[in-house]
Amino acid sequence: MLDEMRFGEFITAMRNREKLTLRTFSERISLSAAYVSQMESGKRPAPSQEMQRKMAEILHLNEEERDTLYDYAARTKKKNRIPADIAAYIEGDGEILQFLREAKRRGFTGKSLLECIRR
Repeated sequence: MLDEMRFGEFITAMRNREKLTLRTFSERISLSAAYVSQMESGKRPAPSQEMQRKMAEILHLNEEERDTLYDYAARTKKKNRIPADIAAYIEGDGEILQFLREAKRRGFTGKSLLECIRR
């Protein structure tokens, strides 16, 4: 439930920043106001990947905020807790999957991979 609250709190904060009422926001993303309310209060997990994209667009999220939305959304799921944008990236490019497997075999950590990329 903690991760659902983080996701819901984030959505609420971004919705308020955009000065969107719950009803207006729910209409724009084509979900019921009751569903959005339950999601914001942590009683429901994040919606589908497509709905997350739509939310990010309507909330005018920048790249960092969109990543945060996807990260929080993934944590609300019981299965497939990889953020939607990363899952789509991996699934869309077989070489990325090969790269990750090779990095795992060679014992690279996230930190060491980031260091390589930043050089």
